[in-house]
Amino acid sequence: VFVETLDKCFENVCELDLIFHFDKVHYILNEIVMGGMVLETNMNEIYLRIQEQNKIEKQEVK
Repeated sequence: VFVETLDKCFENVCELDLIFHFDKVHYILNEIVMGGMVLETNMNEIYLRIQEQNKIEKQEVK
């Protein structure tokens, strides 16, 4: 689920995406795992939350 979500978010993810966007990678992982337990495995739900977070970040920049 983690790799598939990364691939969907970064559109063909590669190692450079993991290096230069480590904050987004950590956010995605935090959406899946919390306190050592897997909380969410629905890739669409995870992707929806990531899109919402991106919208919030864009609003803060303006």
